[in-house]
Amino acid sequence: MKRWTLRKRGFAISRMYHAHPTSGEHYYLRMLLNCVKGATSYEHLRTVDGREHDTFKDACIAMGLLAANNEWDQALEEAGVWASKQQLHDIFASMLIFCEVTNPRQLWDAHWESLSNDIEAMTRCKCADPTVTLPKDALKDRALYEIDQVLMHNGHRLEDFPTLPKSNYIPSVHGGNRLVQEKLAYDRHSLTADADNAEDRLNDDQCNTYETILNVMTNKEGKLFFVYSSGGTGKTFIWTTFLSRLRGQSKIMLVVASSRIAFLLLPGDRIAHSRFKIPINLHDESTCNITQQMKVAELVCKADLIIWDEAPMMHRRAFETVDRTLRDLMQLDDAQATGKIFGEKTVVLGWDFRQTLPVIPKAGREDIVSASLPRSHLWQHVTILCLHINMRVMATNSKEQREFAKWVLNVGDGSLPAIAGEEGVDPDWIKIPSNMRLPTKDCSLRGLFRTIYPDHRCHFGDAMYLMQRNILAPKNTDVDEVNNAILESLSEELHTYLSANSLAPTEEGASVVVGVSMDSLYPMEFLNTLRFNGITNHELQLKVGVPILLLHNLNQSIGLCNGTRLIVKRLGQRVIEAEIITGNNVGKRVFIPRIIMSPSGTDWRFVLCRRQFPI
Repeated sequence: MKRWTLRKRGFAISRMYHAHPTSGEHYYLRMLLNCVKGATSYEHLRTVDGREHDTFKDACIAMGLLAANNEWDQALEEAGVWASKQQLHDIFASMLIFCEVTNPRQLWDAHWESLSNDIEAMTRCKCADPTVTLPKDALKDRALYEIDQVLMHNGHRLEDFPTLPKSNYIPSVHGGNRLVQEKLAYDRHSLTADADNAEDRLNDDQCNTYETILNVMTNKEGKLFFVYSSGGTGKTFIWTTFLSRLRGQSKIMLVVASSRIAFLLLPGDRIAHSRFKIPINLHDESTCNITQQMKVAELVCKADLIIWDEAPMMHRRAFETVDRTLRDLMQLDDAQATGKIFGEKTVVLGWDFRQTLPVIPKAGREDIVSASLPRSHLWQHVTILCLHINMRVMATNSKEQREFAKWVLNVGDGSLPAIAGEEGVDPDWIKIPSNMRLPTKDCSLRGLFRTIYPDHRCHFGDAMYLMQRNILAPKNTDVDEVNNAILESLSEELHTYLSANSLAPTEEGASVVVGVSMDSLYPMEFLNTLRFNGITNHELQLKVGVPILLLHNLNQSIGLCNGTRLIVKRLGQRVIEAEIITGNNVGKRVFIPRIIMSPSGTDWRFVLCRRQFPI
């Protein structure tokens, strides 16, 4: 009988033998040895969270190193202890969309009771009759209907998952176009009062911009505007004023943004690609994936105003694609629309060209400038409106803030004196003022952390404290270094989550390269070391109270988008509870499951599928 014995020669470094995935327990033993530190026995290796498992494979599944179908059951069971019915619906919908659940019907059958646990109580309250009872079929229909609503908000339907049962529930108010009804389902009196209050607070620049656009829209002249504004000049305030005024008048206004971070600041709409269904790969004759029979086409046609924030970030072809699509859609109401810009819709673009231009991988300056909005044929039809007054600086009345705002504008305008970094090199460096730099004696990473987060041990977990502070880094390696420093400074228990990595078939469906298995070419410990932009690393370390950033769209309707900032409130094994601290859903508690992510734009000969929390 084989037994674990201590090495007699003391400390030594030796080679670990390779084990093929088909070698069974040897393969899983090797996987554990690469992840578990300081193991003293086989029993120690098989013990996860205080429970000893029968096999090494079971231990790997418990650690999250292997993709197991029962993970989604465990996540729903775990969240069911803390989450409300609506939160469970959001988790279930996210699993259907992002987790490649192999048997959705089985998952539904196992958890339908928790997904409908308070429907009967809500019905009793609505009917004012505590004796009302609902049969199982009625409870299932209502739960499926509400899950279908969550899926629709994210571009899916129950019909996309054929094995799931369909809902026969019919709400008391139904019919018509749901997308249009959502844009009209607002409290008109409240919004009108908000608009009256906001209009009184507009400065001269904002008032001129607001009235110019409003008059054109009211007269249905259909013009294209660009609101040129730097940070702090109140562009978002104008957008929200438009929203209150038009929605208070039962008019439809679409507000989209080029990035998800900006989208979080705008109530009730989506990013541009999602709303207009813009293709990812654009060419000179591209059109949006919208046909005249689709409900989103009716919504776009009925829109009185379209506002597109952060426009300079988008490739000019995106605007040309939307222009061609709107001309095609609007010709149903106006035969002359094909010859009018954006089908004679009033469209307002906004942002600052001093900031980010379209990002084109491996492109030079000429290519980036050529892809920018002013190089489009649409630019000749643009009416430019400018905002100059920095309301953010006026609100603080701080000399330091005024100097900083002026310095930032000078950087963007290229008017600061440049210096050469090395002798004989063209001057292309600028000097950062001393009051914006850390003191030389405290320029370490920990010094930066103490400066940005003073007294952090007393305030971590405080949403307002974290909302007002942030550390930006140019590279992911720098981000990891900052995160590790923050985690080490906190006294809470550290939780480590390991991802389950696997290889997906290539586009050609090949799993063998030149007679060699892909699993042999790329062993698991190698896949675990890979780091990619946009997806989580293999090892994720978290503590309760730390801020996190979402890296994937989970549910835009509740603010869970790429770029959403949250605070960790509870850490489970298969689900994380967090509180949103940015956007229009501040304070909302949400649950984040592990999802399957794959990097894009890599040069590897394989496609990695990483199952991990998207943070």
